Amino acid sequence: YMLNDTVFVRGAIEYPDGLHGYRVVITNLTTDSVVFSTDVHAHDALIYFDEYWVNHVADHSDMKVRVTAAFSHTGEMQSDSVLFHCHPM
Repeated sequence: YMLNDTVFVRGAIEYPDGLHGYRVVITNLTTDSVVFSTDVHAHDALIYFDEYWVNHVADHSDMKVRVTAAFSHTGEMQSDSVLFHCHPM
């Protein structure tokens, strides 16, 4: 992604017994810093998510987006990640 490009994080999480929300975190692996994070508390068997972050890195950066689904209030979770690269120009 180039400077000022928008990184869209969209998808759906499904669990027949019901979900309790999700978390999206974008981490700059080069600087070891979180650049975006959101927690959504929702109850449903199917949850759609639509989040975004605008690239404003100062240097070439390897990035990771992680989506974590919460299956219960007791901490039962599952996550998946995608790696990508951002350019400062």
